[in-house]
Amino acid sequence: MNKSDAYRLMSIIKSRGMSMYQATNLLEKFPVIPMEVKLTIDYTKTLEECIKEAENPPWFSVDQYYVNNRNFPSKPKREEIIDVSSKLFYFGELDIIDIEEITLEMKKEGYQPGTIVDMLSLISGYPDYEFLIGGIDIVMLSSIWDTAGYYDHVAFLHDGKLTTRQLDGVYRDNCFFLGVKIL
Repeated sequence: MNKSDAYRLMSIIKSRGMSMYQATNLLEKFPVIPMEVKLTIDYTKTLEECIKEAENPPWFSVDQYYVNNRNFPSKPKREEIIDVSSKLFYFGELDIIDIEEITLEMKKEGYQPGTIVDMLSLISGYPDYEFLIGGIDIVMLSSIWDTAGYYDHVAFLHDGKLTTRQLDGVYRDNCFFLGVKIL
């Protein structure tokens, strides 16, 4: 952890009014969570193709009842292979998720919310990263399943399983949000 990361972490703890328990819990996880990771993302592939590539680590699984092309159509924004920087953003425990506020915070650093395809590229490229296996949840805010009249769901990685959760649920203090920026 460099000096910049330490100041950022102290700022998060102070601004969120965390208890000692919450701060200690975060500090235990923080050293194993890289701040930025470079990825090459192939936006020409379908969601199913990306899932097959990412299924190599034995710890990884996909809840394919929920995470599929029907619920998350994989029409890419661009049809190319690009290099990005990915980063995990932390906002503390959230009672209600404010997509615009989180997006605005990411944009201040040049990032945008990540997608399922971005997460799958992270898993494929770095299958040995311990933080992906468990201990934290990672939300992909650009992958929202519109359930047509029911509660919308967002894609997230929980204990090595890619699944969904209700968008307006409570997000615990071990929840991070994936952001990406084009290099």
